[in-house]
Amino acid sequence: MHEIVICTFFQGSPVMHLVPFDPPLSAFDQDLGIDTPLTYSILSGNSDGYFSIDTATGLVYQTTEIDREELVRRKRLDKEANIVFRMEVEAQQADNPLKAATTRVEITLDDVNDNVPLFKRNEYNVTLRENAHRGKRVMAVQAADADKVSARARTCLARNHLQLLLDTS
Repeated sequence: MHEIVICTFFQGSPVMHLVPFDPPLSAFDQDLGIDTPLTYSILSGNSDGYFSIDTATGLVYQTTEIDREELVRRKRLDKEANIVFRMEVEAQQADNPLKAATTRVEITLDDVNDNVPLFKRNEYNVTLRENAHRGKRVMAVQAADADKVSARARTCLARNHLQLLLDTS
């Protein structure tokens, strides 16, 4: 086994999206001037079938949609942890399968802010005295979303209507 090839891609990428390795995943025949064609394959680490490899070029594609939050729930992972797919890839000479090399590939799934915030309760009620001082804290509401990087929520009073404003910065 040789080097580790690493890349990061975003959840929500379209199916059959090329996984962006930089530099690209590649191998070559060390026999000068012969240039025997190589055949690439994923040996391990792809049991869920999220990726495929072009056997002639070594290009890796995402073959199914990957939802980070669903993966965290299904596999009981830490919401804040990085999700890394680790695979072993092989390149072998087409004319002699005994002449082969392997490398480890690590693909990190990066989160996107694709979930809406959810309030802890469906309804909040508060009684406010008419002579309450300006700026007095009236209540606290809580909202959260399933994304690793969540938007921050803030509120303001405009024309006697309470509005929820989302600050995604």
